[in-house]
Amino acid sequence: MSRLHLGLDSSFDLHKKPTHSKEKVIKMTITVKVYSTPGCIQCNQTKKRLDSNQIEFTEIDIASNPEAMEHAIKLGAGPDGENGYKSAPIVEIIDRDDGRVIDHWSGFRYDKIKHLIDAILQTCS
Repeated sequence: MSRLHLGLDSSFDLHKKPTHSKEKVIKMTITVKVYSTPGCIQCNQTKKRLDSNQIEFTEIDIASNPEAMEHAIKLGAGPDGENGYKSAPIVEIIDRDDGRVIDHWSGFRYDKIKHLIDAILQTCS
């Protein structure tokens, strides 16, 4: 199992195992959550980019789930608990082993998604 660094203190574990074919399966020990709203273009772009790179994620509709909306907004809040994220999508990456949030961002962040993909590909090579 290798540990990848996604930022200052951001890391997650990945390992791979062969299948019956020549393809390899990546088992991610992270959970990716995408908090989105219906009709959100940036949300759709984020989900499409994750899908096209076979990164599993859970989509949570914050328009119909006030508790999830509050949680997602607070991810971007400062130490005083003020402000927070104001636009969807909000992406949260969680370490499955200890439940720690290891990265998060708001909006369609091609750079963050590319960094995640690069980290996964680096693990596979």
